Amino acid sequence: MKHERTVPRDQLYRELWAEPALVVAQRYGISDVGLAKVCRRYGIPKPGLGYWAQREVGKAPAPPSLPPAQSPDLETVFFQSGDRASPKMDVPEYEREKNPEWLIRVPPALALSHPLVKAAAAALHRGAKHPTQSVRWAERYRAHLVRAGDGCLDIAVSKPLIPRALRIMQALLSALEKRGYAVSINEKSETIVKVLGEDFQIALNERQKQVKVQHRYGTGNDLEPSGHLRLRIGPDYSSSGIADDPPRLIEDLLNRFIAGLVRRAMEAKRQRAIHEERERRWRVHDDQRRLRDQERHSEELRRRRLRVLATRWVQHQRLSEFVSSVDRHILEAHLEGESKDAATRWLEWAKENLRKTDPIDALLKEPWPTAPLPPPASMPWNWE
Repeated sequence: MKHERTVPRDQLYRELWAEPALVVAQRYGISDVGLAKVCRRYGIPKPGLGYWAQREVGKAPAPPSLPPAQSPDLETVFFQSGDRASPKMDVPEYEREKNPEWLIRVPPALALSHPLVKAAAAALHRGAKHPTQSVRWAERYRAHLVRAGDGCLDIAVSKPLIPRALRIMQALLSALEKRGYAVSINEKSETIVKVLGEDFQIALNERQKQVKVQHRYGTGNDLEPSGHLRLRIGPDYSSSGIADDPPRLIEDLLNRFIAGLVRRAMEAKRQRAIHEERERRWRVHDDQRRLRDQERHSEELRRRRLRVLATRWVQHQRLSEFVSSVDRHILEAHLEGESKDAATRWLEWAKENLRKTDPIDALLKEPWPTAPLPPPASMPWNWE
């Protein structure tokens, strides 16, 4: 399970320059790569390649000083570490599979009563009687197996193993539903089982083996059904699940199979919780980054506005001086008649225009310049 731990930023800095990074990483339960990511995130310098060899001979450079944290929340380093081994499962759904009372048995004469199994049985028997005549070259090996087809359980076995495969699926589906795990077929004709709220794809198929075949031009390799079944968890390329390992058959491992589903469900929930916590912390980190960017952009906006208004004020002052000069000239010229009326009219218009375009009035009336808040950013895959 995961363990959370915090340490002051300056303490981690001192540890990094006192011991190798691998030792420090093991102390906090993470890898050296993870420790390097933490140092980048919190702005902590760490020794470079060859530092410890230089230190042994007394030629190591002096450690750089610890720069100040970019924000107060980065003064404390947050670690989230955990055991790399599989976590111990103490949930009742997992422990139940060890109880003999819940042992799954597959008797030789097991009746097929589940609707999905009955539908798959009908489809498999039809496919065995009327095999596909032509297949694509890439799927030529699948032609050796009989498939239930669209809308049925994902079963692919050779004709002799059809009865056994149906008995296994009957026992498995009955056991799953007894435990409250629903089984369904999705639109892609995949068999889906819901365990503890998590969906998993399962399939029963027959493994193939490589054999030597004689061709016209020599000997080659080919694949044919091996007679061994595999109950798979996940898509075609997945190797998870159980398989025949003579003398032990998958009929004896169905409880282990369900326990594996429970373990995967709990792991999926745990990973989702870890991701949600990382997402929450990223949102806090990103919101602080957005506020810092907004303040920086707002400051730049105010400075630009100040320069613009200062330039306009200089122009306004020059126009004001010009209008004042014109006013003095009109008084000194002793204009009369239409000339005086026109000059007076122009002077009044100029003064009114200067009053309306006064940059100081505009500065005092306009709102405080604030840049828009930047949009949220997506969390990088390698964050922390």
